[in-house]
Amino acid sequence: MTFIGRGKFGWERAERVSNRYGSFSLYGGGKATPLSEQRRNAEPFDTKMVRVVARVEATRQSHHIGDLFLGISPSTPKVGEEMEVAVGTLYVEDGPDQTLNFVIEPNDGREELWIDPKVLYRLHDQTVIVFMELR
Repeated sequence: MTFIGRGKFGWERAERVSNRYGSFSLYGGGKATPLSEQRRNAEPFDTKMVRVVARVEATRQSHHIGDLFLGISPSTPKVGEEMEVAVGTLYVEDGPDQTLNFVIEPNDGREELWIDPKVLYRLHDQTVIVFMELR
């Protein structure tokens, strides 16, 4: 597993609204891994099939309401907990507000729920370390 970055786990509103749930970002200003380092670390994986894992480094209560349509609410993981975020083709894209979006497209052709929203809402607002490996 290759270290990609550290930061507060989140995603853009459009992911929920579209029901794609296909990308995430690492936020946190000075406490997060700099974007240039995140990009450099992810570059060897861009456009390739990857497995993404997040290890929880610090927890806090998420203030997100969740996805009422899907019946999913945020939950708080334990420090040290590791979760598989997704398996699919990685695309690293510039996001708004000086972020990187890590888009993980599944290879089964589906247009929604690219990443399991239960995993996303378990990681929402948690400080994580993200790792990737080729598949």
